[in-house]
Amino acid sequence: MNDDLSGCLRKLMRERRISQTALARATGVPQPTINRILNGVTLNPRHDSVVHLATFFHVTPDSMYGSPSKEASWGVRLDDNSPSFLSYMI
Repeated sequence: MNDDLSGCLRKLMRERRISQTALARATGVPQPTINRILNGVTLNPRHDSVVHLATFFHVTPDSMYGSPSKEASWGVRLDDNSPSFLSYMI
C-alpha cells in the first residue's frame, strides 16, 4: 500500500514539477514527512497529511493509495467544484 502512496505522490510531483520544499510550503505538510513518504520510511502517514497533499493535487485521498476506482487507474481528477472534492475540504 505504501508503495502506491509513494509512487503516486512522486508521479503527481513530477507532473506538477514541484519540489518537496515547495510542496511542503503549499500544503503545510513538513518537508521531512514528504521525504519519508517518498522514500517509504513512513508506512502510515497521518490522515490529515494525506488529505492536505490530495487537496493540493486535486485528487481524493483514496486515490493517493492507488484505489482502483480513483485517479491512479482512470486518470480522472476532481475539480474544485466536485462534490467529492468539496467533502474532503470540509
